Amino acid sequence: MSMLLAVAMCLAAVVVYFIPYIVAMRRFSDAYVGILLLNLFFGWTVVGWFAALIWAYSSKATPPAPAKADPLAAMSRPPAGPEPTEEY
Repeated sequence: MSMLLAVAMCLAAVVVYFIPYIVAMRRFSDAYVGILLLNLFFGWTVVGWFAALIWAYSSKATPPAPAKADPLAAMSRPPAGPEPTEEY
């Protein structure tokens, strides 16, 4: 049981360590790579972690572009026309 608890605590620590990066990715931040690098190399200093977190919340967030229609999808459909009849 103690081994399972140790693994769970290590995973929780990794998630908490990367909270600034997770916030940046969820907000679609333009600076997510810089936030990741700052968090990765200087997050172990508490100042670096808070700097990355502040940067993640203050950076410009770009919403994802709407999905474009796939031009090849129309080619895979059968041509429009009258419904086939079942005459034998």
